[in-house]
Amino acid sequence: MIKEALLGLLAVRPMHGYDLKISLDRVLGETSKVNVGQVYTAISKLEKEGLIAADLVARDEKPDMKVFRLTEAGARELQSWFAAPVEKVDLRDELFIKLTLASRSGVADVRAIIRTQRSANMAAILALTQLREQMEQQGDDDTSLLVEGAILHLEADMQWLDLWERRRG
Repeated sequence: MIKEALLGLLAVRPMHGYDLKISLDRVLGETSKVNVGQVYTAISKLEKEGLIAADLVARDEKPDMKVFRLTEAGARELQSWFAAPVEKVDLRDELFIKLTLASRSGVADVRAIIRTQRSANMAAILALTQLREQMEQQGDDDTSLLVEGAILHLEADMQWLDLWERRRG
């Protein structure tokens, strides 16, 4: 996902590597920061794949700066990424595995696991609700939407815990 995000940022304008890192952090908002090493590793891969190219830009009294731009192949790759759906289904869910094995083995109390998870989810929902309100006050609608999506996922998890308890009670 980092590689595709960098391509998207370079579709806006050519940028230096550190500018790409800062811009990516802005897209992700307060929710997640990327390591500068991850960005430069991704840049190197994109350059080797011919999806981006670098130009040296002269600067007064400073070394030349490497500025990256999207290539035609990079623009096609970006369009393919935009056109493809995001695959979200992962049936290797840790909570499901934990509950299933606790239920089958009798080693742990399934109801206690559910209570603990509900408590953790509620705390996360509260923290995310505060973050969403903060982002809305700052006018950061993009991050606000991202956080709202995370809240909705947690609420769905809470409903799934209710279903688990009803069926496995």
